[in-house]
Amino acid sequence: MNSSSSENEAATFRELLEKVVKLEEATPNKQLKSRTKNDREEAEIERSNALSAIDGSSSDESKSSINDDLKDDFEFGPKKARKPSNPKKDLIKYLEKKSKDEIATKREELRIREKELDITRLKAEADIEERKKMTELLMKLATQKP
Repeated sequence: MNSSSSENEAATFRELLEKVVKLEEATPNKQLKSRTKNDREEAEIERSNALSAIDGSSSDESKSSINDDLKDDFEFGPKKARKPSNPKKDLIKYLEKKSKDEIATKREELRIREKELDITRLKAEADIEERKKMTELLMKLATQKP
């Protein structure tokens, strides 16, 4: 009876852990949301500056800021200069990799918790068996005549 209740508790605990993992996967982190919003804004500003520079309709001030940005990029020599990246794609790749790593970590934690639960269940079953043997031994001793 106790082993079935411990198995039910183990199953319930496992289900709860799985639900928590699913919720954490489905619920975006607030810091990630704000970081994504800031990166989007920065990417849009860069895009609008680039488009205005191409159109030639930008003011001298924005042209000088673009030139300053380009100088900053090439200031440290050819090692610093690399092909321009797409901030949105870079952010998406970063978040995908991070979420995959977090999912793998959570799965590993779930697997470890399940093993711990199995160990606890086995200890409880061993304790129950030991108590049964002790009870049977005490019953034999009590029924024997002195």
